[in-house]
Amino acid sequence: MHLVPVYLVSSSILMYLYHSMPIEFVFGCVAASIFPLAIHHSIRAKKHLLNGVLVHYYKINLLQNNGMDGNKRLAVNLLVVGSTLTPILFATAIAIKLASDYGMKLSYSFFVDFEEDFLGISVRFFVVQMVYMYQYAFPVIVGIMCGVFYYEFSEIFSRFRKDLKSKGSSMNREDILSCMRMYTSLFEVVHDLQNAISLPCFFFLCTQLTVMFCTIAMFVLTRAEHFSTPHLFETALIIIMAIPSVVGTVLCGSRINTQYQKTQTAIVFLKDRLIKQAYYDETIVCYLNLMIDKEFPIMSACGIVQLTPNFMLGMFGSLFTYSLLILNLKK
Repeated sequence: MHLVPVYLVSSSILMYLYHSMPIEFVFGCVAASIFPLAIHHSIRAKKHLLNGVLVHYYKINLLQNNGMDGNKRLAVNLLVVGSTLTPILFATAIAIKLASDYGMKLSYSFFVDFEEDFLGISVRFFVVQMVYMYQYAFPVIVGIMCGVFYYEFSEIFSRFRKDLKSKGSSMNREDILSCMRMYTSLFEVVHDLQNAISLPCFFFLCTQLTVMFCTIAMFVLTRAEHFSTPHLFETALIIIMAIPSVVGTVLCGSRINTQYQKTQTAIVFLKDRLIKQAYYDETIVCYLNLMIDKEFPIMSACGIVQLTPNFMLGMFGSLFTYSLLILNLKK
């Protein structure tokens, strides 16, 4: 894990010194090389919190008589397998075509000009595979992990709301106590989830944003006649991997706040229906008020950006504006 970023940083510096790579692009490549390592260490640092969240999920699912069904598990497995195989296939194609781009060929061959024989192709193949798994596959798999954690909690929230609505105005003290305990558990788990996922999610977003910015810069600044087949393959891979992973993770994170807002509305409606009755239990209304007063946090990446559709639109808007700025400077 640590050797790949060292190689990528060294490669970027050598490309700047001997192949006139713009210094701004070097900084971007160095940052994009370091962020996956930061993801790795953030997950190690939060490992005990992640295990704690999984234990909470298991207990709550037992109380709700529910769990991840086979279709969801299959979908997650397919996403992970697809995120692993896609870079492998692209890396294989790029390793075969690298001979057409001398600069890229050197950067993936330890800056040794190997002959186009078995040894040279094997070295390139090995290096490209290692780099692509580290820089493209690993962050996406972490993004899938974050998305699954977020989505599963939102599903638990959704089931709680449906259970609350099914009880309706016929709710008794035993029912409200059960709901209150569950809501308190959800309140604790959502804060544990935020503490566990926030830092890995932040570095995941940093990785993908940096990679996309560097790709746009390279695509815009490189002349059409200098754009090789390996460059096109690499750009296509980044578009396929980075954009959907960011969109999926942000939408899964924002789904928690959506379910929270729906649950709050359901609690308010239930309280209003109880108050409209001629006789109602004030204890039940008191518990409902306590549930209404609990404010669940909006999922965020290290408290810096909130995972909402507005953030996603702003991010892609910034990428578009950045590409237009580069085009204007180029002209």
